[in-house]
Amino acid sequence: MSDLLVSGTRFDANNFFPRFSLLGQPDARAFSWDSLDLLSGSNSPRWSEAKDARTGVCVAISGRLAFEQPEWARASGLSIEGGTAAALILERWLADAESVPGWLNGAAVVFIWEPQHAQLSVITDRLGASPVYHYESDAQLLLGTHPDLLADLAQAQGLATELDLDSMAEALATGEVSQPYSYYQSIRQLEAASVYRFSAAGPLLGQRLYWGAELQPEYLSDDHCADRLAESMTQAVRRRMDACEGRTGLLLSGGADSRALLFAARQPSEVETVTFFDSPNAELEVAAALAEAAGARHTPLQRDFDHYGNNALESVRIGGGFWSVKDAHYHGFFQQLSSMNLGLLLTGCYADYLLKGLGFNKSYRRFMGRTVPIQQMADFDPDYYQPYSPLAEHWNAQVRARQIVRIPEQLRHNYADKPWEVEDRRVRPLVREADGMGRLYLARMLPWDPVMADRDIADCYLKMAPEQKLNARVFRKAVLRIVGPEVAAIRNNNDHVALGDSDGARIYQHFRQKVVRRFRQLCAGQPDNPLTTAGSWPDFSAYVARSAVINELWQQPGAQQKELLSDLLGFDPWSRDLSWWARHEQVDLFLRLLTLKLWLGLRGYQ
Repeated sequence: MSDLLVSGTRFDANNFFPRFSLLGQPDARAFSWDSLDLLSGSNSPRWSEAKDARTGVCVAISGRLAFEQPEWARASGLSIEGGTAAALILERWLADAESVPGWLNGAAVVFIWEPQHAQLSVITDRLGASPVYHYESDAQLLLGTHPDLLADLAQAQGLATELDLDSMAEALATGEVSQPYSYYQSIRQLEAASVYRFSAAGPLLGQRLYWGAELQPEYLSDDHCADRLAESMTQAVRRRMDACEGRTGLLLSGGADSRALLFAARQPSEVETVTFFDSPNAELEVAAALAEAAGARHTPLQRDFDHYGNNALESVRIGGGFWSVKDAHYHGFFQQLSSMNLGLLLTGCYADYLLKGLGFNKSYRRFMGRTVPIQQMADFDPDYYQPYSPLAEHWNAQVRARQIVRIPEQLRHNYADKPWEVEDRRVRPLVREADGMGRLYLARMLPWDPVMADRDIADCYLKMAPEQKLNARVFRKAVLRIVGPEVAAIRNNNDHVALGDSDGARIYQHFRQKVVRRFRQLCAGQPDNPLTTAGSWPDFSAYVARSAVINELWQQPGAQQKELLSDLLGFDPWSRDLSWWARHEQVDLFLRLLTLKLWLGLRGYQ
């Protein structure tokens, strides 16, 4: 995703080139569309802007779109100046503007300038996987895909960019911030699946929804849904790989999501697979077995002890402080991933949100008085995924007020009747989800395509019944269809069973693994690497307790940082030592606090 700034007022672009470089986009370019000034981080022949010489209509893109291979081939023959993707959009817009939003596919924001009307249309993607923000003012037009860059532009034009403390409170309490808010009072994210029209002079002229209004499960059979989902995921991977300029990489885990993408490829052996790890563990073992079954090259990348601390500041800068350094997974491997010269990088990101019911309130069933890993729908509760952390009472009230706006009382009371309406408000825009820092880094720094944002997969999300998402019931069936029985037999590291195994097998393995882990703890003594878990990510409690880098980043807060964060919490967080913050029940809040501290420092609040 190349960041983009749009201004209806002239500005000195030279002041912003260094800021784009700090976000990993050193080739930023300034250009004008009549009365609009723009700054783009992309100069790619495929993704740069295009202009129609006859009408003067212009198109710019931030993000990545997926077209069928024949369309890409045809784009090279169009008599339109500029990037191929923008040229395809421009051609269709001139022929049938109304059809463009529904035709677009992928995670991208599209900007279309029509000089004859002096209007700018902005089209957001269905799921909101690619963000765009608006400085709310009727006096002038200011848009940008990175809120900090947009704030810098507003400040350069003499506009106020006061901090939104309600947003900071919400980020600390819940691990995310409700749509459409940002850390700035005047800056709001545009809604997903929408077409906005702005006057070049500033005012918003209109907004319409082009997808999602038909939110309602179809209640098709599991097999029918699984067939459709398997076909959608397969075609989503192939349309991206077929058009890829270079090699395709995949961040491969031991679960089902990335496994599905690997074997959806026409030639799985051509995919470059990568797995992150702290010390050799079960996750790495399963990922290696999957790569071997595909005949694909597998590159394990080992995190050093301070992988997260050493890369926290840059991850916060690139992600705009959204939302926790717990998700600063990628900057430490940027050089290794870049050296692979990939034209496309795939991950299984967002499968949990879209296809496995992460946005529902759920509880675990019980067997013989013990909890088992089989989910069922539960009553509405604001706390549904990330742990909720209480703040000072005033700010608790502000967070509750935000949550009521996000999920109105009527939806809360009728949750059992239409849980998918609450789910959709929690899930979209995708970019705002609690793990956003990692996704934003991938989008801005690497040739990442969030394949789960494909148009066909989005339609499956829209129509699957809640029960079909719980326990990945339909998703597991779909993956089984993609990978076949031999690969499905390689255990899913998340539940230690084959994809086609029964709930009874999952329950058995759940209790067996508890016994195995306890036995190993008793026999092994102190582990060589205390951060290592059986899964993809480290033990953050162990890390915070032991890291000198984290301690250094946290200590010596500036007066503004200390005053603000103490006010939000209701006590001075530096009055507690890191051993207290490292406890499992506190470590998520601590990492959110650390993220805000670093972001405030980057924004000049010391």
